[in-house]
Amino acid sequence: MASLGPLKPTAYAETMRTNNAEVMAQQPGFQSGYPYQTSKEPQTFFQPENSAPILAEKENKRTCGLPPKLLWAAVFLAALLIIIAVAVGVGVGIGTKKSTKSSSSPAAPAESATAGPSSLSSLSSTTSPTSTTTSTSTSSSPTVSSSGSLKIVSAIYGASDVTSTAQSVLPNGAYLFLSTSPMPFADPWYGNVKCLALLHLYNNGTTISNNNLDLRTFIACEGTGNYTLVPGPVSLSPSTQSVTNLGPSTSTFHIISVVWGKAEIRDADIYQKLFNCASGNAAVTFSNDFFGQDTWNGTVKSAAIFYTTDNYSTLRSIFGREGQSAYFSTA
Repeated sequence: MASLGPLKPTAYAETMRTNNAEVMAQQPGFQSGYPYQTSKEPQTFFQPENSAPILAEKENKRTCGLPPKLLWAAVFLAALLIIIAVAVGVGVGIGTKKSTKSSSSPAAPAESATAGPSSLSSLSSTTSPTSTTTSTSTSSSPTVSSSGSLKIVSAIYGASDVTSTAQSVLPNGAYLFLSTSPMPFADPWYGNVKCLALLHLYNNGTTISNNNLDLRTFIACEGTGNYTLVPGPVSLSPSTQSVTNLGPSTSTFHIISVVWGKAEIRDADIYQKLFNCASGNAAVTFSNDFFGQDTWNGTVKSAAIFYTTDNYSTLRSIFGREGQSAYFSTA
């Protein structure tokens, strides 16, 4: 076989070697004559000359000397502490306000059997919790010392005598003021809507007698608003009427007012029935049948009957809940 002789680089190989040499000559640290050996000095391919400012900028992002994550945790903790402090402050403020209100509000006097502005005695007996109840109260007619004022004589609320409480909380100078939301009395009949039957007196300042007597009946039920009763003509006071002289009477016995549910009964036949019960010592049954009407449809009612047995020297009352009964006291 013939010898091929020394191989000569082709034009393509020569071109590639030349190009590689030019490329290597452009690399940092290249030394002539050593196309494949670079300088042993530390290389800076991956650390540009401006790396120091970049690191400084990252370091500056540590706000207040804290890393961002730690800073956000501190902010969250501070916000949580502020919310807790506000909540505690609000709770303390509300408790202080309630305590101040409770201490400044006068305590309602306990209900007692006493009623009437001067002297009053009350007798009551119950034969059973759900059957007949006899309730009576008496009061002597008051003397009005100030001209043009109103005086409470008797107050029945939900078949309970609340005269003493009414005399304490309702007067406002010469006026009587009542707020019904809520009523200013202890609840004597829980779960039932109740009304107040108020017998009060208006006089021009003279001693009371049957010649100048101006007794008035006022009725108001729970949640019906505020009422102000004023001296002067009865028409100036809401839900108020002067007492009537319906029905038979004697020289000493008079029925003054009859309240059933949320209305006053002004029917001569009913007054006659009551007079018959008093003279025959018969029970008065508190029912729609007895009073001849339903003054509050769908509601269990109570009754209050005001009367006198000594020509207004003493004012009495009997009262009870629907389905109960009571007797007049004529002694």
